Amino acid sequence: MMSFEQSNVQAMEWQEPALGYLYNGPEMLDGLSRTSRGEPSTFGSTPFNAFLPSIIDQQRTVIEHNDAQFQNVPEGVRPELATEAIDFNYGRVHHRTEKNFESFECREYYSFDRIPEELHETAQRVITGHGSPAENILIADILGMPTVELASTTHAYGRPERMKHLEDQRLAVEEAITFHDGTIIRSQKNHDKATWSRADHFQIKGECFKAGANRDASSLDGLRMTRTRTVGRVGLYRIYERSSFILDISKLPVDFMPQLQAIDITKPEKEEQMLAIPGFYAAIKDALRNDDYAAAIPIATTAWGVRENGQQIYENGRWRVRHLHSVSQSGQDRPLNAQYELLGLSA
Repeated sequence: MMSFEQSNVQAMEWQEPALGYLYNGPEMLDGLSRTSRGEPSTFGSTPFNAFLPSIIDQQRTVIEHNDAQFQNVPEGVRPELATEAIDFNYGRVHHRTEKNFESFECREYYSFDRIPEELHETAQRVITGHGSPAENILIADILGMPTVELASTTHAYGRPERMKHLEDQRLAVEEAITFHDGTIIRSQKNHDKATWSRADHFQIKGECFKAGANRDASSLDGLRMTRTRTVGRVGLYRIYERSSFILDISKLPVDFMPQLQAIDITKPEKEEQMLAIPGFYAAIKDALRNDDYAAAIPIATTAWGVRENGQQIYENGRWRVRHLHSVSQSGQDRPLNAQYELLGLSA
């Protein structure tokens, strides 16, 4: 039987390091500063707090820049599905902004005093959306954020110049995993290629319907879809990549429409039934693998990390945030945003 002293020693061995699992001290800063860093207009991440007054104008410009990508519809993409792509992207951007902020607010360690002074400049960058993937996950780990966005690229319609940003993003995420001594998950079938996952996970996020028709299976025109891949692990974070696209069913090599229209799209099991249609799943994968941008209309790709105990951090954080806001509003404490001054940010 383990003695009291032995159990105490074992407990101490499993304690979380003082500043998270990734920070190794000031000696890592030189290498960290040279890791690949995107900008908001390329593959920069959504700011941890996009609601800071000091960066609202920046984010408005980024959104306008991304929206402009969808205006000139290339040949081969049907205009009605281009409209769906615009709407899908709009919802995606706002969802990411809210989720990033929620994770930041619900962080396990709320005070910025936890961030070493030598990392204040790094923290400024990641909070405002200018950090590298390696910097983003480092600050997230120190603060105990349940999730963290590493990078994101809007690549409307698969235009070459935007797909180049996606290539750069993937290299930067892989660099971040390697920099922090993480593990990159590669395909077992392609050891010689930088493939990003053992498996693709597709989800149907909504249906596209023919203009002016009833919104039912008989007028189905396309599908809003995502593909998620597990790409690696860093410390307590599992790293994922998710791509959003519009599937133009009419451009697939097989006519799946009769089988799709036979499914009751009002039922919760519709997604499972659609993806179970013989050959349908494979046709989607082939369209993506072959860069068939007319069939699978690209929208954007995001890489992010999910912490092992993230759900518990969220639950604890939501309670704490409600309490802090109520205290601040009652005048018993300084405003919650005051601590941003510690990092040289105006709130």
